[in-house]
Amino acid sequence: MYAIPFSNEIAALKKNKQNADEKISAMKKTSDEIKSLDERLSSIEKDIEKILWDIPNIPDDNIPTGKTADENVQIKVWGEKPAGDF
Repeated sequence: MYAIPFSNEIAALKKNKQNADEKISAMKKTSDEIKSLDERLSSIEKDIEKILWDIPNIPDDNIPTGKTADENVQIKVWGEKPAGDF
């Protein structure tokens, strides 16, 4: 949008002893808008994360479905089962 960044324009205006209040005000307004949008984005990202936690994992089509725990087939075991009096 601008060929020269606002900070360079402000510096040039001040160096030439010209009024830079309008540019400074515009930068402040833009900064406030960015802060507001960042807060809104953060809130939306938290909402999305909450929704994603409610979506279950989809099992692979090759996994057999058992109606009871006894019918479920154990295909792979990783690590050692903890021993304890549970």
